[in-house]
Amino acid sequence: MSERINFKSTEELLEVPDLLDNQLSSYKYLFQKYESFENFNLLFKDIFPISSSDLKYRLEYVKY
Repeated sequence: MSERINFKSTEELLEVPDLLDNQLSSYKYLFQKYESFENFNLLFKDIFPISSSDLKYRLEYVKY
């Protein structure tokens, strides 16, 4: 990864986490835990549908 350049005139109060690395680690964990496509289907069917708190939007899983 390339180093971040900070153009602010003040010091950073908190270190910014590497969000891409966090996401990749999560996917690696998922792929190790659920090794087959059928296991992913079961996982997604368990999680979905996802609805907004006001029930205005709904995200459904169709297939993997």
